[in-house]
Amino acid sequence: MSDSGFIRSACRKRYQEEIEALGSWRQSGRKCAGFTCNAFPPAVIAGLGIRPLRLLCGASSDAESAGERVARADVCPHVKCLLGNVSASASLHSTVDIWIGLYTCDQMRRGFQVLSANLGREVHPIQLPATRATESAEYYAGQVRRFVADAEAHHGLRFDPEAALAWHRQWAEAADALKAAALSPEISPLDLHEMFHLFFIARPFGLADFFKNLIANAPRFKPSRRVVLAGSPLAHEDTAVIARLEASGIGIVPLNCTGLNAVELPGGVIDEDYTPPLPRPFAGYAAGVPALGVIDEDHTPPLPPSLRGVAKPGGAGNRANTQVCPNDLKMELVGSLALQAFHLPPCIRARPNTPVYERIGRVIAETGASGLIVKCLKFCDQWYTERERMRRSFDIPVLVFDSDYAPGGMDRLESRIDAFIEMLP
Repeated sequence: MSDSGFIRSACRKRYQEEIEALGSWRQSGRKCAGFTCNAFPPAVIAGLGIRPLRLLCGASSDAESAGERVARADVCPHVKCLLGNVSASASLHSTVDIWIGLYTCDQMRRGFQVLSANLGREVHPIQLPATRATESAEYYAGQVRRFVADAEAHHGLRFDPEAALAWHRQWAEAADALKAAALSPEISPLDLHEMFHLFFIARPFGLADFFKNLIANAPRFKPSRRVVLAGSPLAHEDTAVIARLEASGIGIVPLNCTGLNAVELPGGVIDEDYTPPLPRPFAGYAAGVPALGVIDEDHTPPLPPSLRGVAKPGGAGNRANTQVCPNDLKMELVGSLALQAFHLPPCIRARPNTPVYERIGRVIAETGASGLIVKCLKFCDQWYTERERMRRSFDIPVLVFDSDYAPGGMDRLESRIDAFIEMLP
C-alpha cells in the first residue's frame, strides 16, 4: 500500500472549482439538467446549451428522512435521497432546472413522478428499455430525440451539433483515461471513487489530461489482492465498503454504473483522435464521425461530411452567424449519441442478463480478481434477487449484501467485509 491522498486531494479541489463554475453559469441565466443513469448521453444536453450533471451525490440519512416525507419508507435509498435533496434544496440537486427522468426501475419511475407532481419540478420522462434488442434501442433513441424537440420548444433553445460533438469527444477521451485507471491495480479504491464522481459532474474539456497527469504522478497503490465490485451505484458519500477494502490492502475493479459500466464505450475501442465509434446499423450521417479531425483550440470538432457547409460558425466561440442545421440531420446525431449510451455495458436489469454474468466472469479472469462483492441498495430487488445465482456462478468468494445510508449499520457491514477478506485466496 501507499499514500494515495494526492489523487483524492486534486480531484476534490477540481470538484470544488466545478461547483464554483456551476454557480457562475446559473448566475448568468443559463440552465442545468440533472440525470442519474449513465444511459443518457450528456453531450445531448450540452448541445442544447444546458449544463449536464449526473447526480449521484448528497447521500445521507438526513436526505433519506427528508425523502420519506414525500415517498414511502420502503423505497430505495437512492430515490429517497434524490427526493429529499430536491425538497430541501440541498446538495447539487438545488442547481438543477430540468430533470431527465430515466425510468430504470419502478421505484425510480415513481420517484420522478413525485418529483414532478408533488415537488413541481420539470421532469422529462424517458423509459429505458430492459430488453436488449434493436427495436428497443430504436425506441430509446426516439425518446431522446423527443426530449430535444420538447426542450427546444419549451425553452426556446436550438440544438447545436458542433457543441454536442465537442463535448462528446472530450468526454470520450476522459472516459478512456478513466477506464485505464479503473483497470490498473495501482490506483486505490478511494482514488478511483473520487475520479469517477468528478467525471460525472465536471466539464470534460481538459479532463483527460488532468486524469492522466494524476495517474502518472501519484504514488502507486500496491494491493495484496483485488476484488470485482458490482451492484447498485455508489453515491459520492457512500465510501464505507471501499474504505474498508483499501485499509485492508485490497484493490477493486469497479464493475458497476459508477465504475467501468459508465466509461466502456461500445466496441471497447476509441480511435486515435478519441472519437468513439457509433453503433450500427444506426449509421446515417453519423458514420462520418469516426473520421473527424483534431479538435481545435475552441474545442470545436469539424462536422461529419453531410453537415459540412450547413452549420458554419461565424468565428471562434461565436455562434451568432451559425446557419441552422436541418432538423433531420440534427436528430440523427441525437439518435446516434443516444444509441451509444444505450449500448454501454448493461446492469442486471437487462433482459436477457446473461451477458452481465459473462462480463463479470471475463473480468475476473482477465484481472485475476480473488473475490466478488455485489453491493445492493436496500429495497433494490433487481440486484438482490440475483444473490443466489451470483454465488453459484463464480468459483471465488462472493459477498452479496444490501445497505442504506444510515450510519447505524456500519459496524455490522465492516464485520462482514472483514470476514469476506479472510476468505480470499
